[in-house]
Amino acid sequence: MSASLGEIKKLRGLPEGVALYLCSFVCEGVKAPLKAQREVTLSLIQHALGFPLPPVLEHRPNGAPYLPAYPGLSISVSHAEGLVSILLAPSPWAVGVDVERLRPQLCRVQGKYLHEGECTLLSNYVPEVLTALTLLWSAKEALFKMLQPPSQSLLDFRLVGVQLEGEYRGTLLFSYGELSRGVYHLSYEIHEDYVLCYCLEARSAIES
Repeated sequence: MSASLGEIKKLRGLPEGVALYLCSFVCEGVKAPLKAQREVTLSLIQHALGFPLPPVLEHRPNGAPYLPAYPGLSISVSHAEGLVSILLAPSPWAVGVDVERLRPQLCRVQGKYLHEGECTLLSNYVPEVLTALTLLWSAKEALFKMLQPPSQSLLDFRLVGVQLEGEYRGTLLFSYGELSRGVYHLSYEIHEDYVLCYCLEARSAIES
């Protein structure tokens, strides 16, 4: 009874020392989904860092993951059905990653994560409604992981701009908080049935 990794993709073009991995997985036999996700996550971290054995992965009180034996690493983890992604960086970086399957349920809960006009703005670049809604949810989840807003609300983030880098990838620009604590850049990729979003920022810039 185990979960096996499928194709492992490593994204290119990130800053030195930063690594983003995405892989599919198949759960073989009867296994609780959370147990399978954890097994796959540890295997992917082991692969990414070349460890001889899966590492110990713990979570802080706010839910953020960390590697106790490697305090010099920042890590963010995300799961979707049959997918797992990890973003690793030296500790001076704060990081956030999120992978999401296209989910019609997001159409029913827009008020929990969208401000008026955000979907309209994004629709100029991403015309398919469900893809746009999933992308906004995923982007705000990644920002939430990186910035850990005291409000614990995705509504702390508001889309203010889009920069295309191709038909299916680009950068989303978000303001943070009512007092506008700056604009944060988040990269995204759109695939056939899922989206991937990730962001990183110097901790010194966030804490200042």
